Amino acid sequence: MLFFLLSWLNFRESRTMLKQKMLDEASLLVSKSNQYLDLYTESVRSLFLYLQSDTITASGQLLALADISPLIIETLYFVADDGSVLSSRQVEYDVMGNDFSQADVDLGAVGSVLVWSEPYYSPLSGTTVAFLQRNDRGVMILEADLDVLGEKIVGLVDRRGITLHVTSARDATILYDWNGPFRFPVSEDEMLRRALSTVPKGVSTFVWKGAVYDLIKSRANSLGWTVYAILDPAFFSEGLGVLSRGFATLALLLFALLLLSSVVLSLIITKPMRRLALAMDQVRSLKHLTPIANTYQDELKSLVDAYNSMMGRIISLTREKNEYEWKMLQSQIGPHFLYNTLACIHSLAKRGRIAEITHAVGSLIHLLRYSFDRTSCDVALDDELRVLDSYVAIENIRYGDLFALDVRVPADLRRLRVPALLLQPVVENSIFHGFSGGDGKGRISVSAARDGSRLVITVEDDGRGIPPDKLDRLRRRLKENDGSDNDVEATTVVGSGDRMNAIGLRNIERRLRVHYGEEYGLRIESRPGVGTQVSLVLPVVTG
Repeated sequence: MLFFLLSWLNFRESRTMLKQKMLDEASLLVSKSNQYLDLYTESVRSLFLYLQSDTITASGQLLALADISPLIIETLYFVADDGSVLSSRQVEYDVMGNDFSQADVDLGAVGSVLVWSEPYYSPLSGTTVAFLQRNDRGVMILEADLDVLGEKIVGLVDRRGITLHVTSARDATILYDWNGPFRFPVSEDEMLRRALSTVPKGVSTFVWKGAVYDLIKSRANSLGWTVYAILDPAFFSEGLGVLSRGFATLALLLFALLLLSSVVLSLIITKPMRRLALAMDQVRSLKHLTPIANTYQDELKSLVDAYNSMMGRIISLTREKNEYEWKMLQSQIGPHFLYNTLACIHSLAKRGRIAEITHAVGSLIHLLRYSFDRTSCDVALDDELRVLDSYVAIENIRYGDLFALDVRVPADLRRLRVPALLLQPVVENSIFHGFSGGDGKGRISVSAARDGSRLVITVEDDGRGIPPDKLDRLRRRLKENDGSDNDVEATTVVGSGDRMNAIGLRNIERRLRVHYGEEYGLRIESRPGVGTQVSLVLPVVTG
């Protein structure tokens, strides 16, 4: 009941405001029309002032003025005191003539002050109004194009429901909006024009044949003409109908909201619990450990705090697990490599090759200290390259200078941080799978380049290469993420005779993924008989 009472009051207020808005717009339209007519009169005076200062000797001058003038001119005349007439439409004037008798103006009585006629019919201009003024040699006459003048004034109307009507000082029709939204027969009914003339200036109502009209009557302008703006009652009723339908629609919507209020209230109460349950349900793996934003103010706040504390602990344990796995993977030095290295040193001792024994033992000590005595998971790339030299020295002692190592890494990149024992497994694979059992001496090159925010380290050999089918199996195995430690398969799919070759390529792939993310790892390219290229992609990390 309260709503419907307020709606009815608002409807009455809105109806009043709508009507007042239309009246204000009509009043503004009348004011603009008056201003336009005043401006038109001043423009005629300016034109005649120009004609007084110039000598008119030919109709061509009048035609040129009629063409270039911004005024709405149908025909210009100059009636000289000797009776000759010049016209901007001279040929037509010579045929049809124009004695201006319909204008009801005595040309002999026209003085130096601008005067104008009532509407009349002209042979050259049709229904028109004449503006007249004398100079020192004759009378200048301008017949206005009332159709164009009417279009200019009617063009000011930018709203439906308003019709314009302009009358002269004697209540003769000057302009009428024939294309308006409704036909108010002012121009066709003399009694109606006389009745309108009695309406006071400003806003008023007018009753005609049982219909009530709102109209605005202008003040007199410089021409003495009167502008009427008449409002269409049907348009106003249409606006009220739209307004009433809007209120009715609003009432129905609010009624529907009242019916649904209990459901909405229930949803508001249960929504936090459902949102919390949905967030908890998403935790199905270690990849979705997301805390919940705690915006609650009731008992759910304590529950969300406990949940977020549990998530924080799980995240912390997951990080510790990754660190332990990282360190475990780093510490996997193949026992076969140690066995073969010690056997080689034993063989050298039997032969009394003390210098080579010293070199091998020193390199092995450097390699083992590098593997076990570190406190950080990553090292400078320069340190990694130095321990690689120690490893290569041991392997060359074992195999008798089977290959040569070529390191081409810029000095600025050597300061970047990389995981420890990153390059040794890759070089080891090149030795065993590229050169082991070969006849000639091979070459292994190590290079590094920076690609934006990434560091790409490339280990390339000119060994025997990997067949395409085995290369595909190796790539698939490296990308598997099953958490297994079966590095033997990853390093033997290429057909190695020495299957336990240090940490293995899968070990490196897992280390890079655990530490940096899934977008980093190994990229392997190989061609049989040409060689193998292994690219290690990792982020740029400065120390």
